[in-house]
Amino acid sequence: MALVLGLAGPAAAQQAQPLQVVETPFEMRFTPGMDLPRVSSAEEGWTNFTSEQSHMGAFAVSPDGAYGWARGYLSIDYAKREALKVCGRHAPDCEIYAVMALEGVRDELALVATSTVLDGVERMKTVTGPKALAVSMDGAWGLGWDGAGFEASARRALAECSKHVPTPTPPGAECRVVEPVAFRPAAPQGRLPFEQTGRTERPGAES
Repeated sequence: MALVLGLAGPAAAQQAQPLQVVETPFEMRFTPGMDLPRVSSAEEGWTNFTSEQSHMGAFAVSPDGAYGWARGYLSIDYAKREALKVCGRHAPDCEIYAVMALEGVRDELALVATSTVLDGVERMKTVTGPKALAVSMDGAWGLGWDGAGFEASARRALAECSKHVPTPTPPGAECRVVEPVAFRPAAPQGRLPFEQTGRTERPGAES
């Protein structure tokens, strides 16, 4: 389910709905034809990257084993850019080896229903009137409600979200109001359900 981006207009005040939580598993998407270098540093970095499922993430690596990863973002493209930036500090020829994403979620902003977010949503349920949710690609979020209407609630949500975005704000990381949909990982938090050593190995792959 895609999230509709942008500040809602007056009609949205009549259409505001409670937060919907969509359960979906994590998946790893590998770059076709690319293997992880058989270098201990790259393998150690990969192990650290896959140790936790957290929002969108990306892993970049160079042929000599330099690597960089980013995790905890709300956009695959943003995570890839950050991973390449980190890897690029150590090597000039880094490429994206894999991205971590929620199944069915592409490059839209996607709020992952972490316990912290759901706690905030539960608190919102006790408040009557229009409510709004704002998120940023770097993982920040804000909830807002205002009896004056949805637009006022949206402004509050944007202001709250913006408190948690770095200053100056990185390009593309601005907070935006989204439809009230969150994605909850269907699998337990922890390591992804497959192993990765010196080559691309995943369920169904040939040895």
